[in-house]
Amino acid sequence: MVLPSVLRSGTILPAGVRLTTDHPDVDVSSGVITSRAADAVVARITAPTASEATGTFDVTVLPADAPVLLAGTRRPDTDPAVYAPRIAFSLHLALATPDGAVTRLNDDRGVLFPRAVPTEHVDIHRVRTLTDPWVFAVPGGYAVVASPALSDGSPEPSANSAVLLFQSPDLIRYEEIGLVQVAAGGGVRQPRGVYDQVRAEFVVWWTDDEGEMWSCNAAGLRGPWAPPIPAATA
Repeated sequence: MVLPSVLRSGTILPAGVRLTTDHPDVDVSSGVITSRAADAVVARITAPTASEATGTFDVTVLPADAPVLLAGTRRPDTDPAVYAPRIAFSLHLALATPDGAVTRLNDDRGVLFPRAVPTEHVDIHRVRTLTDPWVFAVPGGYAVVASPALSDGSPEPSANSAVLLFQSPDLIRYEEIGLVQVAAGGGVRQPRGVYDQVRAEFVVWWTDDEGEMWSCNAAGLRGPWAPPIPAATA
């Protein structure tokens, strides 16, 4: 089990796992983490591991009414001159509050675009876009994992077993790590990521074309990444 380093009060945690916390304003009971603090607090949450030892996660618990970050893409406009697919299929960010209000950031324009891909022709590059972006907190900032796509947002056949990885200190500046092959075959759809504090490693998981879930891990975002294994469903 891996806990993200930032959670909001009211988040449902993995079922059947007994968790404890050292923070007086944070409770973990009935599969839900709750905080009585008015501001964000850092709680040390302990969970049993498969080896009967314990794993400890330092988790920033946000108040129940705190906004959470949404990551996604935009629908292209029917008129490409207004908002073409090559810019719509990029990382867009928004903030959402529990009352359903959504504030789109950067005037609802993309904040992250993949590098173009060299072709066999000198000085000619092919546009690459991204789909299914996922942002997660990592030491020193954030990481973004996404599916590589063609200029129209359709899956990129030559990168069917790979993900796109980026890192950012502040979700304003981004560095593209690039295309990382994580699967042996079968396709990579809806990639997700998390930083595992207990093992000090990055974990990426995804669904293949048959609907099966897989995961792999690495000590650093630049790899090397371990061979894929079936992912736990709980």
